Order: sequence, then structure tokens, then C-alpha cells
Amino acid sequence: MKLNVLDRSTYLKGLLVLAKKDNIVAEEEKKIIRAIAQKLDFESRFVENALSELPENEFLGEEPVKFSNRFIAVQFLKDAIKLAVSDKILHRKEISYLRAVANINGVSDEEYKQLLCDYGKIDATDEYVAGLESPYSTQTSVNPA
Repeated sequence: MKLNVLDRSTYLKGLLVLAKKDNIVAEEEKKIIRAIAQKLDFESRFVENALSELPENEFLGEEPVKFSNRFIAVQFLKDAIKLAVSDKILHRKEISYLRAVANINGVSDEEYKQLLCDYGKIDATDEYVAGLESPYSTQTSVNPA
């Protein structure tokens, strides 16, 4: 996929913001970010610096990322969902961020739920997929692929 500079930067930023959401950047998450960043033509040294500074980076922001078109947003959501579930736990903050990205980019709730099912291996009856929040839990387990 060929992206302009702004969309490439937004894509990587969105993945970094998501990885930081649960306050744990697992090695598997770093591996996924590195692979996607390489496809986006980011220099490996830049990516390593971004990953090493991620826990302390106050300037990254938390806003959902907006892309120049819906196609890029859907591709981002596919990658972002894979990233979010790579540690086998989908945190409430991660799901809120993913939903916000879907909303700001015009991805319907139904399509978003389908993406979660297809790429996150999450049962469609899961309370987070359905948009419900449990007062008793801040995370949900993910079915291993």
C-alpha cells in the first residue's frame, strides 16, 4: 500500500499510541511495530528510538488518528487490532482507542465489530465488541490464534 508522508506518520503514531495504552509495551508489540514501520519505509534507528522512549513520551498524545481516506483507516484498524491482542489481553483503553479511531474515520460499528472478530479473534458476543463495559473488569482475554 502506497501512503503519503502524513498518512505514514499517522499510521506509525497510531500504533505507538495504542501500544502505550495499557502501560506495557510487550516485546511482541515491538516486533509488530518494527515490521509495519519497515513496510512504511521508516528508518530502523528512528523506530528503535521511538520504541525506547515510548513509556516516557508525553508529546505523543492520545487522540485517535485520522487518515486521508477510509481504506487506509480500515487497514490501520486491522494492524492495530492485531497489535492490541498480541499480548493476549485486550485492555479497556485499547478497545476505547480502537473504537474512537473507527468512529473518526467513518468506519461503522458493524464493520468495526467484524474487524475485531476477524483480526482479534474475539467472539462477537464479547461485551467490548458489543459496546458494553463491565464494571468489574478492565481487560478481557483473547482467544489464541
